[in-house]
Amino acid sequence: MLPVMRLLPIGVSDLQADFKWKAVLLGSRTTRFKGSMMLIPCFACESRFHPDEYFRACHDYHRGKDLVAWTCPRCGNQDELRVFPGELGFGYARRGRFDVSDRVRVPGLRRRRQDLRLDISLDEDVWRVSTRTRQLVGAH
Repeated sequence: MLPVMRLLPIGVSDLQADFKWKAVLLGSRTTRFKGSMMLIPCFACESRFHPDEYFRACHDYHRGKDLVAWTCPRCGNQDELRVFPGELGFGYARRGRFDVSDRVRVPGLRRRRQDLRLDISLDEDVWRVSTRTRQLVGAH
């Protein structure tokens, strides 16, 4: 089973955060904190972002691989992730496919594939991640 991490509400101390992260890694259920904003982490610099700031940093949707490119606004780290209903999946390309190794639960997260974009929605907010036009090899 893959490790699962939960988003933390604003104002949670580091001690509380460590306890909650460990509890989630041990398999506890994720609950939505009513009235509080959730934060999504960057795995490289451990900064946490509001969903709006996080999803605005998504800049390329690869429809064939069903991957979204994301660049951390703070440290510049680039990640590829897969958007699932209710969670984000992080991992690496391996043997011609994308293997999800870490998951971050985002209660209420939804996705909708369009022809040239992916629509990501959380509650009433929607972010559109466009597909970058790719050149065919050998095309002139």
